[in-house]
Amino acid sequence: MYKAALFVCSESDTFLKNYTMFAPNVVIATAGHPILPELRGSSYYQYNMPVHIGKNCWLGAGAVVLPGVTIGDNTVVGAGSIVTKDLPANVLAVGNPCRVVREISEHDREYYYKDRKIDYNSLKSKTPLQALNLTHK
Repeated sequence: MYKAALFVCSESDTFLKNYTMFAPNVVIATAGHPILPELRGSSYYQYNMPVHIGKNCWLGAGAVVLPGVTIGDNTVVGAGSIVTKDLPANVLAVGNPCRVVREISEHDREYYYKDRKIDYNSLKSKTPLQALNLTHK
């Protein structure tokens, strides 16, 4: 049996807006430590910075979000990405370190996966919450 987890290592605030989704094994870390070895033994030098994740985001499996990062609304973070800096709204970002690959575009309004078209007629019969969670065929 596979068990999914969202791990929030929070020594500071973590702000999550509505409809954001997390795949298995996403880590949100708000605490960090100095690089200089002599300072790491002292909790005085630990730093804590809030993380902000916008509305309707999607963080792929195994993504890691580091202290002080802000992710804009509607942004998709690819699986295995290490988010070290802020990401703007409405983009697809991937990698280690995570970088913006492209903006979410009109193509994404027509296709939900590769060549699979969105059937907007079937969405009309759903509530707004159901429509946000597109069913894959």
